[in-house]
Amino acid sequence: MQLLGLGRNVLRRERRDHQLARVVEADRPVSALEGVLQVGQGLVQLVHHCAVLLTEACNVGLTPVIKPDVPALTRGRLVQVDQGYFRAENISAASGLFIEAQAKIDVIRAWGGGLVASADGVRFTVPVQTLYAGSNPRYFGLRHKGATWLNVVNDQVMGLGGVVVPGTLRDSLFILDAIHARDGGPKPEIVITDTASYSDIVFGLFAICGYQFSPRIADISDARLWRTNAAADYGPLQPVSNHTIRLDRIRAHWGDMLRVAGSLTLGEVRGHDLIRMLSRDGKPTGLGDEFAHYGRIFKTLHLLQFVSDEGYRR
Repeated sequence: MQLLGLGRNVLRRERRDHQLARVVEADRPVSALEGVLQVGQGLVQLVHHCAVLLTEACNVGLTPVIKPDVPALTRGRLVQVDQGYFRAENISAASGLFIEAQAKIDVIRAWGGGLVASADGVRFTVPVQTLYAGSNPRYFGLRHKGATWLNVVNDQVMGLGGVVVPGTLRDSLFILDAIHARDGGPKPEIVITDTASYSDIVFGLFAICGYQFSPRIADISDARLWRTNAAADYGPLQPVSNHTIRLDRIRAHWGDMLRVAGSLTLGEVRGHDLIRMLSRDGKPTGLGDEFAHYGRIFKTLHLLQFVSDEGYRR
């Protein structure tokens, strides 16, 4: 049986209850399976873990792998393994091992260094009652609700993680949360998205957290370019840069802005909730206005690079 053969190739270790198994041979891809296991007392037969992993990967349910005459593959045992071991934190730990292992492959390193990430959402209709579902007739019809899976993928074509967004709320509000909660890999330097309901505040929050926010702006001809010196001559850009960034306001509230960045990075506050607090009725609050001015610096740089650099546009 293939599952038995796979189970024999996986290193089995003894751990106490509620302790995450550690992979000791990073160059063996199958050994990353141990990252999803919480091993109880004694040696664990890994056949049932491999069976549940197969059903999760193929989205076929447990029925195809149930074997009543095999103790490790009975329905009761597989349900116990599915509910007890395949939890979100265990799967996240295993994903981190896969991200680390793939980055060591030569052809993968030729694709990129893992410092560019792309975030996008996939929408699904949710047929059951849940807090994670929201209404949107355009995508789910008049009688159904749905959710958006916001996924982050790096330039090594590896998924870094994601978050579930209720309904179709603005993706940009959740991108920071998804990146800060990624399963593994280096911290991205550039985050590419679609228009994602971007705003000047979003640009500011990404910048102060150390990310270059690079949305593909739909109506780029209507976007404003900002200047930092009202008296300077910007040459060909003079007619299109009529608005001035208030650097004095940024300096005056820089301490508060750094505290916000620290709270975001440490996970003390979610980016989605913070952005909502920085604006009220569509208008920025006092601190939100400072973040907006700060974000306009990086939005202007993004627009100029997008227009002048073909490689950046691609």
